Amino acid sequence: MLPLLITVHILIALALVVLILVQQGRGGTGALGGGAASQTFFGSRGSFSILAKITAALAIFFFITTLALSMIARQEIGGSGIDQDIIREQQLNPPSNLPTFDEPEEQPASSDGQQ
Repeated sequence: MLPLLITVHILIALALVVLILVQQGRGGTGALGGGAASQTFFGSRGSFSILAKITAALAIFFFITTLALSMIARQEIGGSGIDQDIIREQQLNPPSNLPTFDEPEEQPASSDGQQ
């Protein structure tokens, strides 16, 4: 399932790149060339609306596959995004090398030779 989802995700990403580059910009030519030729093929406004709708649909599918891949990765890791196991372990087994507050601290020796 995961390899298929990754493959679909990559294909959608590549299709998005191509569709965005093909779309007619404000300058009147597409980024991949053929600016005026696309107007004769699709009509003067037809290519923009069709390509825009296809791009929007692919963008929605791209976000869906991204969310699906992130949820699968989260399940494989077995966490909730926060390292709950580390927090729980630190609460159950506190480090023993930390000083406690009820122990008197040793006074450092003074530098003038008196103790």
